[in-house]
Amino acid sequence: MKDNTTFKNNVYDFIDERLNESWTKLNKDKEYKEKQYKYRKSLEELEEKLSDNRILVEDHTENEVELYTMQLHEAYKTGFRDSVQILMEADL
Repeated sequence: MKDNTTFKNNVYDFIDERLNESWTKLNKDKEYKEKQYKYRKSLEELEEKLSDNRILVEDHTENEVELYTMQLHEAYKTGFRDSVQILMEADL
């Protein structure tokens, strides 16, 4: 059986590079910056209102980021697999 570890690592590196590239592009986008500002303001308000539960808010935010990251990784993996399948079936 072939060792697919190198291939998997290359795919994950590719995905991480694309995510970083996407984030860099988004970070320059005016609409994204506005949404980011609104998100941070609402998070500050939550932290202020739940000052006794600051750890709860931090845990929630950390879990939220981890979930979105997992979703993005899965979306890239799915897209990568679909692209490979399309290319394999294409009559080039």
